[in-house]
Amino acid sequence: MAAPSRGKTYSLTAVTVILNNVDVSGYADTDDVISITEPDDLFITTEGADGESVTSYQRQTTVKAVIRLMETSRAALLLQTLLEATVRAAEIGPIPMYPMSITDPNTGRALSSAQFCFDKRPDTPWGKTAGSWEFPITIHNPVRTPPAMNVV
Repeated sequence: MAAPSRGKTYSLTAVTVILNNVDVSGYADTDDVISITEPDDLFITTEGADGESVTSYQRQTTVKAVIRLMETSRAALLLQTLLEATVRAAEIGPIPMYPMSITDPNTGRALSSAQFCFDKRPDTPWGKTAGSWEFPITIHNPVRTPPAMNVV
């Protein structure tokens, strides 16, 4: 039985997020701006009828993320423009992929990829006050850099 997916939420006051050269850092009013959801288990142990067990590694090639930005922010408008250009390009050819990186300057921990793609258009809030847009993305072949601080 697979364990539930694990997730982590980051604040743009603590990390730097670059999506296809769009710096989305510093464009949010809340601390839960980017949520990363890791896939299920890395290792699966199976026990045979003879009592022997085998542990297998499951290669993970994608990570899901959601970027939440105020609809009035420059970064949200740039991402919306990039998303619409992606839709137009996908209608006539291959789906464009873009580079991305998330870096914590305090620890050096990072997640980067040469390929991310949008999963869907953000739901659009309509009301008296500005709402936020959520951009769900899939990060392909992520490269993780572990934190450099507190390493023994």
